[in-house]
Amino acid sequence: MAADHIQFLKEKFISDFQEAAAELVELPLRLHFQKIVDVLQDKTINPSTPIVMKDSLYQLKYELAECVFLAEKEQEHKTQNKRSHFNAHSVMTIWSLCKIGKRLLRVEAKLREMSDNAAAESSSSSDLVTIYSTPPSIRPKIYGFDDQLQKIAALLRETPDGNSIKAIGIVGMGGIGKTALAKMVFDKSQFDLKFWVQLSEKLNPENLESRAEIISKILEHFDGSATTHASQNDLLRDLYHNLLNKKYLIVLDNVCHLSDWYANLGSNVGSDWSLLSHGLPEGSGGAIIVTSRLEHVASHMVGERNLVQLHRTLDASLCWKIFMDSLHMKDIVTRDHIPTVERMKCEIVD
Repeated sequence: MAADHIQFLKEKFISDFQEAAAELVELPLRLHFQKIVDVLQDKTINPSTPIVMKDSLYQLKYELAECVFLAEKEQEHKTQNKRSHFNAHSVMTIWSLCKIGKRLLRVEAKLREMSDNAAAESSSSSDLVTIYSTPPSIRPKIYGFDDQLQKIAALLRETPDGNSIKAIGIVGMGGIGKTALAKMVFDKSQFDLKFWVQLSEKLNPENLESRAEIISKILEHFDGSATTHASQNDLLRDLYHNLLNKKYLIVLDNVCHLSDWYANLGSNVGSDWSLLSHGLPEGSGGAIIVTSRLEHVASHMVGERNLVQLHRTLDASLCWKIFMDSLHMKDIVTRDHIPTVERMKCEIVD
């Protein structure tokens, strides 16, 4: 289980970095992050992987978020035709980036030192799909997405017609909170069966082995094993019968590629019985949630009406709440410190 958690965090960081690098031309410390990505991609996660690697991956997640914030701030200054403190190399920015850079060098060194007993093993389709009945923890809280959470809840409450299931897509840039929001829904929703399907960016949905791997790994949770040599249609038929008359939730996390195989997941009407939708029974309260950085991919899967868009917020009061919650979680402040901290808020935020 620890290895699954580490693999999940590794894939999430690599995916978030690639998305941020593609969208933000001026992403700070890009080369530092790229070197670390190269190190991670050379490592195969297995039961012998040191569990402390998890701490390094969590740290990378937060360092990347900080650099994304700085880059977005710069874009905001440009949009508003303001003088860019980032380009002007303000003392605060330089100081922050130097500290982040030093921390990244230490993380890179730690990762290089960690043993990798399976480095020589080649990746197979089984490395590209991970199924959880309880996905790893992402973050203790998410902020600023109350409206989106309410929309998802409303969509889940809708009663589909006899030939459809509830299908919802969560879209937004890497690191914005798609997976965290989906996990919150996953944890709080009441279903008979719940499956979290973590997909690697390398997975090709047009590959028949990859399709069979997704279905087979879900089926393993029913009887402990799946028929390895069964046809794709037989696997879909088994999945259908295992889910029939059950209220189920399936999350497909990190879908990166457009494919007709998992198109129109809300309806299994049609004559092509090799499609994923034909393994999902309708009429029993089943639901599927898709997360993707690509709006057109998610729309192709669930329909434009069922998309939930996430946009990064830079609201000052919300940022202050995140800051305060972080202090409380780390036991940095007590009730006696509140007056001092409130005076800091007046200077920093107001």
